[in-house]
Amino acid sequence: MEIEKANDAISRYCKAVDNPLGEAELRIFYVECGTNFTLSYGDIDADFYDDMLNMYEYAVETVLELPPKEQKVFKARLQTIMESADGIGWGYYDGLCDLYDNAFPEG
Repeated sequence: MEIEKANDAISRYCKAVDNPLGEAELRIFYVECGTNFTLSYGDIDADFYDDMLNMYEYAVETVLELPPKEQKVFKARLQTIMESADGIGWGYYDGLCDLYDNAFPEG
């Protein structure tokens, strides 16, 4: 499955390069692409959305490790992903909202 290859590539990058900014960028881009794919072509399946939620959670955790000044642009992108997923099934939107709201309770 191609998702597994992408996850493996991201994992190898994170192990090889100690660059939280790069990790945040890569993880968020991954979820942006998956969300945009769904918005363009329709719902996929529960496994796909579980994977997207897992990567979103990793992205959130990575962003929270950054200094507050560097979090701002990534936080905005995470919020955009969440908002754009409204109406996507399989609990994806609700999962994104829970992860975002728990990480950034101030909004």
